[in-house]
Amino acid sequence: MPDIDTDFADTGRDAVIRYVEGKYGKDHVSQIITFGTIAARASMRDVGRVWIFLMIFCDKLAKAIPMFTICLKLLEIKEFKDLYDKEPDAKKNN
Repeated sequence: MPDIDTDFADTGRDAVIRYVEGKYGKDHVSQIITFGTIAARASMRDVGRVWIFLMIFCDKLAKAIPMFTICLKLLEIKEFKDLYDKEPDAKKNN
């Protein structure tokens, strides 16, 4: 079945939902939510920008992370752990 996927601002959204429910019936209207995720490599670069690290350093760390890696497993990746152990800034937590 076709659907209409339109985003509305928080203000006034309830009025739009009530209108569509009245027009098409409550059983033909639903709301969904999607969650975005940020890849481990991109998050490493973002953290580096916030902490004002050199981009060369952040790129080196990011490239040591295989694609689609969950951040919690990073220290199990040899290349990343080696950089983490050798670079004092990699351990910086503030």
